[in-house]
Amino acid sequence: MLDKILEYLVKESRSREFRTADGKTIRGIIKDFYLTSRGVEVKFFSEKTQGLKEFNFEDVLTIDNMAPDVFLHNTAAETPAAGPLPERMVFSVSSITRLIKKKLTESFSGIWVSGEVSNFTLSAAGHMYFNLKDEQALLKVVFFSGRSRNLKFKIADGLKLEVYGALSVYEKSGAYQLLADRVIPEGKGAQQLAFEQLKEKLLKEGLFDKKHKKPLPLFPETIGIITSPTGAAFRDILRVSKEIFPRQHFILYPAAVQGSEAAPSMIRMIEIANRRAECDVLIVGRGGGSAEDLMSFNDEALARAIFRSGIPVISAVGHEIDYFICDFTADHRAATPSQAAEIISRSKYQAARMLPEIRNRLLKAMDRLYSECNLRFSALSTERIIKILEYRTAQLSLQNDDLRRRTDTALHQIYEDKKQFFLQSLAKLDALSPQKVLERGYSVVYKNKKIIKNAAELAAGDLVELRLAQGTSAAEIQ
Repeated sequence: MLDKILEYLVKESRSREFRTADGKTIRGIIKDFYLTSRGVEVKFFSEKTQGLKEFNFEDVLTIDNMAPDVFLHNTAAETPAAGPLPERMVFSVSSITRLIKKKLTESFSGIWVSGEVSNFTLSAAGHMYFNLKDEQALLKVVFFSGRSRNLKFKIADGLKLEVYGALSVYEKSGAYQLLADRVIPEGKGAQQLAFEQLKEKLLKEGLFDKKHKKPLPLFPETIGIITSPTGAAFRDILRVSKEIFPRQHFILYPAAVQGSEAAPSMIRMIEIANRRAECDVLIVGRGGGSAEDLMSFNDEALARAIFRSGIPVISAVGHEIDYFICDFTADHRAATPSQAAEIISRSKYQAARMLPEIRNRLLKAMDRLYSECNLRFSALSTERIIKILEYRTAQLSLQNDDLRRRTDTALHQIYEDKKQFFLQSLAKLDALSPQKVLERGYSVVYKNKKIIKNAAELAAGDLVELRLAQGTSAAEIQ
């Protein structure tokens, strides 16, 4: 019975007439409904209130369990004044939740919902959780890793999406959510959005900066070509190069340029070419094709491999009006493989044609320089040269005399400073000598040729020797 009631409420949640048990008719819009012990209570807006304000509790009506084709009864008349309670339907929380989940899944098993992403999180298992919101409501979305594995772009807060999936209920929290099966950006294709996101990421990392671009060699001897050996790009490069400058050496590094293996294949060839170091420049590219055919040239790993290459790289994807991620990380972009061949061959061809002209210009410059030097030398007479030499000699002599004078003065000053220091040190040492002490009236007492320092060492009758400033004298201790 409850299934029918819920199905009715979902179906009839729009403006209509309801008839109460006493025969009155009420017009309104259902706002909410929920299970009670007496049935399913319904809250709705009534047209009799200005501005469609919500009813007070007294105005909440109840649908009778026995009549899902909707006869509304006043709650005040639902229970008799006396006697036993009417038979009721009681559900556990888990059973009613499962019932609601079943109904939601059946009713909304394949729907598209659009909105703005908020609170995006990515779990360790790769599951994506986010909200879709608009100005008035919010819907939780779960995008499991098995479904999101092939997503071409990155979901982020603020992105507007269109999400296809089924509504369900997460039973532990009782919250309903959209289980996503497909996600597309609103207003633009997934490939274009993925391209813009990757371009912005690598731009912020500095992979597009001009300071990292390696100059192309002026006279490349060996050109490496990374492309399909059976494609038109390889044949075009050889044809154009032969027409412009036939004496060039090419090495083909065969790679897939379409499909899931294209990017890893080209990356492997770039690494091999750099390891062998046998090329002066590399051309990476292919002829034109559909957007799907050329997607490998928007691969992040390929773009980084081109950026890391020690050999200058020309990106040559044959789709003139479009740019690819590898065009931005390469050292030079050519609109087509043929144009890449022209860029490389043209410099050698032009240089070869210019060699005779360059030779003539160098010879003329040398003749002109010789004539100018000869004229300047002729203008210098012998007498003038002698005067210049005499003037320079006099200047050097004056400088030499000044330097000698300054050296003598410095040496004399050093001598006087050292002499003064020596005399002062000598005077200090002389003042501290034992002889100077004796001259001030002191004497040294010897007993048995040993200096006496303490009176306790002497006794009456001891013979001692006194050393004075001038000579010595014997004495007896009394």
